[in-house]
Amino acid sequence: MGQKSVVWVLGGIAAAALIVAGIWRYGITAFAFVMHHYQFFISLGALATALGAGIAAYQLRRKNRLTSVSIVAQALKEFAADNVMQDVFYDIEYGKFEYPGGSQGSTEERRIDRLLRHFAAIALARKNGLVNSGDLVLIQYYVVKIMDNDNVMKYVRKIRRNWAKDGRKIEHPYTVLKRFYEDLEESSYVPDSAGTKR
Repeated sequence: MGQKSVVWVLGGIAAAALIVAGIWRYGITAFAFVMHHYQFFISLGALATALGAGIAAYQLRRKNRLTSVSIVAQALKEFAADNVMQDVFYDIEYGKFEYPGGSQGSTEERRIDRLLRHFAAIALARKNGLVNSGDLVLIQYYVVKIMDNDNVMKYVRKIRRNWAKDGRKIEHPYTVLKRFYEDLEESSYVPDSAGTKR
């Protein structure tokens, strides 16, 4: 149905409603007015549609922003509440972390995997657009401290090599975490060991 047809139908409905209400003279006048100014009503409808689309876009953007902030807040809460991740992080931060070169599945390997998986999940959320980069400011410090450690990077390289050697086609989560770290490193954020920008 074309725009003009829609206006004719709407004008007819308005006129019929007024005629049924017993005000037939006003019904005919209303019908004539609508038909005479149908372009105005089409423009008014287009304006209302554009306004509705703008409001919907704003609400979607606001919802996505709240979702992003919520994901980051939850990640920080989980990190702060997990004693294993806290212990490993402080070992890394104070230079006490050793490369888990022991047997596969060792306690040290499980501890570092727990920490890396946690931050890899956040990096994956960022990669998939669930988290805005601006909301990750509170996470950046931890990612930089973890991934800047030589023993951690040696472990991540080993895991990625083994993953590729097995012929897997999908990307390992630590690769996404490493890419997030590299993006941070390219920005002016990354601190050196004294906490100054490098």
